[in-house]
Amino acid sequence: MSDSIFIDSEQFARDGQHLTGKVAVADLARLHDQLVSTEGSITFELTGGVDLRKRGTLALTTAGHVKQMCQRCLEPMNVSIDTESSLTLFQDEQAIEDASEDEPDIEGIVASKRLDVVALVEDEVLLSLPLAPRHDVCRAAGDNNARSDKPNPFAVLKQLKQPK
Repeated sequence: MSDSIFIDSEQFARDGQHLTGKVAVADLARLHDQLVSTEGSITFELTGGVDLRKRGTLALTTAGHVKQMCQRCLEPMNVSIDTESSLTLFQDEQAIEDASEDEPDIEGIVASKRLDVVALVEDEVLLSLPLAPRHDVCRAAGDNNARSDKPNPFAVLKQLKQPK
């Protein structure tokens, strides 16, 4: 497993620091249940800053590919990961709730002296995964069973409908 990366989130934001890295999908244990393969990696970029209200912010982008099971044809498929998030730092959960009342679209996290960047990347990837991944075009599972030599039971109704 790769080493975790820890930052002091408030200082990172205040100083406008910048961090880039790559995390192996195999090291993101919470993803494994959602994937058919743990091959590959996710690249990330984390940039600190301060918003107009002088609150610390973390801008996080992630990119990569993971393999999930297509829910239509039950074959593995590549799912592209490409996220951009702006996270505002708060002192506690109550402050996040209070800010959410004024700014419903705000994404907040509790500031930490020891914020695990790899866990933050893992959270973003988890949130970006589709609930029911499907290929754009694929053969549905069981399609070869769809055709049958059985006569259509409604064929008799079609004959009744035709004029005599």
